[in-house]
Amino acid sequence: MDVTGWMPVARPSALPGADQRAPVAGFRAAMITVCALLSVVPPRHPSALVVLLVLLAGAWVAYRTPRFSRVWSYVGAVLAAGMVGLTGGARSPLLPYLLAPGLALGLAGPLPSLFVQCTISR
Repeated sequence: MDVTGWMPVARPSALPGADQRAPVAGFRAAMITVCALLSVVPPRHPSALVVLLVLLAGAWVAYRTPRFSRVWSYVGAVLAAGMVGLTGGARSPLLPYLLAPGLALGLAGPLPSLFVQCTISR
């Protein structure tokens, strides 16, 4: 609350266009960890670990480079969606990772990017 008694509507970091790379990177790391654990429990999918390493490298570069973070949201979504089909479909250990590009595009982009994400995930 400020002096006038009004509560602020939103913190500056929550405003549209603010840098959201840290929360997105944390969520991507959590999803990569979940997917890695799912890929080593039976039925095992060791090929998913290679894809997870690529996704981890892309997420790290996206976190370190602001211009690449927007591109990686699209590239990561296409890569993850394509590899889900190749590593077991509905039983793929990569399936939880599809939430990470959705969060990144939802926080960073306008409505058209969210539409693209929904189309890719189908």
